[in-house]
Amino acid sequence: MNDNLKEILETLGLNPSEQTIAQILDAVKRDKKAVFVENKTLKIKELIEHFLNIEDLTIKRRKRQFVKARHFFCFTIYFKTKVTFTELGEFLDCDHSTITHSIMTFRNIFEVDENYRNEYLQLLNVMELSGVSMDRVRFEVEKIKINNRFSHEMMKQLK
Repeated sequence: MNDNLKEILETLGLNPSEQTIAQILDAVKRDKKAVFVENKTLKIKELIEHFLNIEDLTIKRRKRQFVKARHFFCFTIYFKTKVTFTELGEFLDCDHSTITHSIMTFRNIFEVDENYRNEYLQLLNVMELSGVSMDRVRFEVEKIKINNRFSHEMMKQLK
């Protein structure tokens, strides 16, 4: 790839250094990753919206279904793509601290509300059937379940 890029630049009358070529290649890799993450993000967003029967989870509404959709989305995207809280906040037009709060709220509700937990697990199944791998997300969900079981066992021992 370096040689091809160098040849193209030389035909344009440019004589780039190896460092310049490396910087160009790094920029291209970052752009490819950004496009890949955005495509995955949009697909997951559409799946969540369809699953919860809402028109757009980025709309600032406080209705339960919209809030739940945003919690599901933040948790899933954060652990699926490893985007930063700031990047996720930019996508949803909110502050990074809102994303942190959303993920923590998701975890708290997931631990105690069986209906919420089952609904999210059904959503993961739908995503996987749609061709979106959820291995990292499932791993994170299992950690929450294990932590929850451990907490319950500790509470029993304290009684």
